[in-house]
Amino acid sequence: MRDLFADLRYAWRQLRRTPAFTALAVLTLALGIATSTVFFGLANALALKPVPGVNLDGVYASGGSVVERFRRLEEAPPASVRAAAAHRSWVAVVHVPGRAQRLNVGVVSAGYPLVLGLGTEAGRWFTRDEERGAAHVAVVSDRLWRDWFGADPEIVGRSTIRLHARAHLTIVGVATRGFRGPYPGYAQTTDVWLPLGTMQALQLEFVPAERRARATATFPVSTLVKAADGASPVQLTSDLQPILRVPIPPGSPARPTEARQVTAAIDEMLPTTVSRFAMTILVLATLVLVAACANLANMLYARGAGRAGEVAVRLSLGASRRRVMRLFLAETAVITGLSALVGFALAVIGLTAAGLTLSGLQLPEIRWTTLALTPSADGRVLLFAVLAATVAAACVGLLTAWRSSRVEPQRAFGASSAQTTVGARDGWLRTVLVSIQITAAVLLVMGAGTALESTLPQLSRRLHYDTSRVLASQLDLRLHEYTPADGRAFITRVLGAAGAIGDVEAVAVADGVPGGVGGTGARLSPLVAEPPPGGPTGAGRRVYATSTRATPGFLDVIGLRVLRGRDFRANDADAAPLVVIVSEAAAAALWPGDDALGKRLQLGTGPWISVVGIVADPMSSAERYQDYSPAPWATVPFDQWYQPNLLVLARSPRASALSGPLQQAIRGIDDELAIFETATIDQSIVAWAGPRLGAARLLATLGAIALAISTMGVYGVIAYFVSRRTREFGLRLALGATPRSIVKMVYDHAVHIVLVGLLPAVFLAAVGSRILETRVAMIFPNEIRTWVIVPLVILTAGIVAALVPARRAARVDPNVALRDL
Repeated sequence: MRDLFADLRYAWRQLRRTPAFTALAVLTLALGIATSTVFFGLANALALKPVPGVNLDGVYASGGSVVERFRRLEEAPPASVRAAAAHRSWVAVVHVPGRAQRLNVGVVSAGYPLVLGLGTEAGRWFTRDEERGAAHVAVVSDRLWRDWFGADPEIVGRSTIRLHARAHLTIVGVATRGFRGPYPGYAQTTDVWLPLGTMQALQLEFVPAERRARATATFPVSTLVKAADGASPVQLTSDLQPILRVPIPPGSPARPTEARQVTAAIDEMLPTTVSRFAMTILVLATLVLVAACANLANMLYARGAGRAGEVAVRLSLGASRRRVMRLFLAETAVITGLSALVGFALAVIGLTAAGLTLSGLQLPEIRWTTLALTPSADGRVLLFAVLAATVAAACVGLLTAWRSSRVEPQRAFGASSAQTTVGARDGWLRTVLVSIQITAAVLLVMGAGTALESTLPQLSRRLHYDTSRVLASQLDLRLHEYTPADGRAFITRVLGAAGAIGDVEAVAVADGVPGGVGGTGARLSPLVAEPPPGGPTGAGRRVYATSTRATPGFLDVIGLRVLRGRDFRANDADAAPLVVIVSEAAAAALWPGDDALGKRLQLGTGPWISVVGIVADPMSSAERYQDYSPAPWATVPFDQWYQPNLLVLARSPRASALSGPLQQAIRGIDDELAIFETATIDQSIVAWAGPRLGAARLLATLGAIALAISTMGVYGVIAYFVSRRTREFGLRLALGATPRSIVKMVYDHAVHIVLVGLLPAVFLAAVGSRILETRVAMIFPNEIRTWVIVPLVILTAGIVAALVPARRAARVDPNVALRDL
């Protein structure tokens, strides 16, 4: 230990003599440690961090079953089960006075808090009598308690919430703070829990009396169990399957299912896509750490080569190579220790920023689901940072110490001060280390480019109307138990109220818009042309097109011109003849070379509809980034094809500023309506593509860091190359070489190093993108711009890095360079 501390003090004194080198080395490795730690923190919050207030130790999921079977387990659990709970999810509109919102509702049995070890912030969970007796009680989340009720503890037992338009539920408790359901990271944002028996009773109201007994027995649930001490998964499987497995009725064509092995609850609750994404970002972030380690190894190797004379003296005086290696290892340890401190400080800042950015990020594919990431520098993240620094110190230190200690004293003493004591045979190691950095940078930047190339076609789709001028509010009248007659009356009133808002140019109701996504997207349907009279028999031409239900005025809202025929009219009502308007592309595909007006078509397998109008194509679609062509589209009158899930649309030059007035106009008609989202169409498109664009930005950030590190690595290698060949350059200049030829020699060496890294990187990227294309939809790895621009960027970075050393080489004074000959 005395020798260890002496070596560390000596290493610190050595590093203080070269502050520029020390600062650059510490910063390089700190960037790698900070980057990998930040992304480990994200993966930790996404897939590894425990759910707040939940203890999942010994909790297992045994798959789906029905209430009748779960009741048997609950009443007579086997010895291997300490407690059991049933749960499922339901989407409902939750009302309080003056407020309504669609929320994810948890339907749970009375044993749910016991199995998960849940507590409350206020009040209690359900009792078994309440759950069995279908009592109208509820537990709300801490978020809902604070946002809707101002964290008032007096609401327990006094305040109520209402589901849809019927069930009034008394709040009996507030769940543990932070608990939004047993789904870590990717949290289905459950805000209300109600008893299983209550949910059954509510749903059975819609079931005819003669079918209620069977509906009660077959009510589906998922089962969680708390294992008894010492119970194994195999024993749990053996005990639970005979109880929970649903029997197959005699004569049923269904096959008996095999007994399902119980799984740890955390594995069951975490979506596979989320865990894969967490591991992917961790692996990609590790590439940055690898690049940083390679750069540090190069710097320390160059430093070791410059200290060859010192090493030769130590070896001549009797020091062993192991003792010399310890000196270099101590130096590496000091650098990595400082890097770990700086890196962890940067990681804390990065995790804080990531938490502020990602907390509550909505997933547009599931509107009531959000990311519940709370990344923080907890003990696991700190341990990862320490391990990353330790592994980096071990890999870098052992490599550079071993190479730097391989000095032949006689050769070192015989060489002049201007000579290198590390021969040309050692140059391959420095080139390989830089190539590793370049490979990491290329892979990350190429991944970012591929992600962008695959997202941009879906992001824009070359829409032919101004999406920033179209505001949409999404409603689902079915959740409010509107009848079709009530829905049609509501549409008439809301069109009048929305049209009265200032600066609104046109209003309409539709079930989607061309090129929209998520809740604003139009559906894809087959259009089948009617064969001409006396023409070929059988099915007519078929084309797949996006189709929309819309009220009159919809074409004005999205700004489409009627080329031939007419727009919808108010008399295109439910009892009127069925009509349709098609785009030019749809008309050309169904009736090539003929006029589509007056022709008839089928929407899917529906009745025949007459074409009364042809409009300009509202959008183009792309199977590849630059391969755009007009996309077929059709629209039918909303009144003739009524459905309760709808968009209230308004066109305005300041559409984004009219969100509040449009919601007020809707609630002026029915103040209990839940408006799921109000945004312009382009805002919805950007939100839908947000996770994919976020992944691309993530890769771009990692690629930029790796590119910066690799650029520093190229600079270090070229600078070392110039410093060790100063005498050669002086001799060449003395013999008549021009400075330009010296610069070219340095640049040639830089290009050689970059190409050595580019070739394997491009090969690995090609293989990886092919694998990705077969596994992930809408990934197009063959875009020419990605495969040309990225290598050019890397090559340019290498050339820029060689600029300063090349100019230094061209300015060598031959007299000074040859002085020691």
